Amino acid sequence: MVIKQDGIYTHVLSENISEFDKNNIIIYSQEPLKVNYAYNGYYNCPFEWKKEKFVCVDLSCNKSFDFDHLLKYRTFCIQNHCSFIFYKTSEYLKVNGKMYHIDSTNQIAQARKANIDFIYYPIFDRLLKSEFRSSFHLNKKDIQYIHEKGIHCIKQHAYDFVKQKLKNKLENDGKQTPMKGHPVFKAMHACACCCRSCLYKWHKIETDHVLNENEIDYIVNVLMSWVDIELAKTN
Repeated sequence: MVIKQDGIYTHVLSENISEFDKNNIIIYSQEPLKVNYAYNGYYNCPFEWKKEKFVCVDLSCNKSFDFDHLLKYRTFCIQNHCSFIFYKTSEYLKVNGKMYHIDSTNQIAQARKANIDFIYYPIFDRLLKSEFRSSFHLNKKDIQYIHEKGIHCIKQHAYDFVKQKLKNKLENDGKQTPMKGHPVFKAMHACACCCRSCLYKWHKIETDHVLNENEIDYIVNVLMSWVDIELAKTN
């Protein structure tokens, strides 16, 4: 892969990424980023326009690459609060011990299909300063539940809970989300997505309307990014 640091492009292996100062990791890609990856409508602009730290992975400069190494690098980015975008695969990609050939015309589509992007939302920096919000964490039982159900199932649960508890402002707003009992409940409190009042206070989502699709997607993605951060702590 290629990494851009201090204006210089350098070929590196994912195993060596820890040698780089995490504060200087900005962008790496063999070509300029062309994906208009928005924060689900809330920051509708290309990443290069934003000042938030992120990494764009373009493996096309490699003949082959091991997907497990890519996942390790993703974990490294999450642990260092750095957004991670898998933009393009290599010609040969090893997944679960099996080597797959990916035609050059399909390398971007296959990278998107992997669905392993991670977004470090700016709100997380504010939440970390809150004693209450930062007190929520996943325990061993939560993590085991996630592994048993699978992350895609947990994301569907997140959609269900958000629609059930947040889509409309409920009469018991402020009391509708349990503090425990499901990983998503903890995420909702940790991310200030537990009620419509908190959504307005922290995310500036007005309380006097039914949440639209973009707002629901944004909330769910914030929750799932928090889950990713918690899971990365166990690696």
